[in-house]
Amino acid sequence: MIKRRRIKILYLIKLTFFIVSCFFIASYSYDFLIKTLLEKTDTLSAVYRFAADKYSINILIDTYGVGAGLGSNRPSSFLTFLISTLGIVGLFIFIILIFMQIKISLIKINYEYKITPFIFLFISTLVPMIIGIPDIDFQMLWVNWALLAFITSISYENLETLRTKDI
Repeated sequence: MIKRRRIKILYLIKLTFFIVSCFFIASYSYDFLIKTLLEKTDTLSAVYRFAADKYSINILIDTYGVGAGLGSNRPSSFLTFLISTLGIVGLFIFIILIFMQIKISLIKINYEYKITPFIFLFISTLVPMIIGIPDIDFQMLWVNWALLAFITSISYENLETLRTKDI
């Protein structure tokens, strides 16, 4: 039990170091970040993207939360794509599936730490998609999700035997 706690503390220290190093790297490229993040909203491209997202929300309202169906709309982000095409129920089911996969993978981490990079790979693919890639057929998402599910399920049968040995 103490060994697991030490490993969790080690992961927390690594994560803190990673976040701090990202801030240091970001501080050296401050001007670039300001131009990219803040001044980009003043461009005509941003206006079109925001309009497409607003239209997606209007589709959700017009369809009474059901969504218009896959292929009916292409906004500028994956989240608004899911909302406008799958509706509230479809978005809820998609989010539940993601959380279930991550939860199962996190349970597996307690026994095999080699799965951690695959969780980060999946999340690091999903987050940019939510912000700016509105394609449900984006192969990297599905390949990373399948890879995470496969790695998680490789020795899932052995998970029960590991749990009984700890008791």
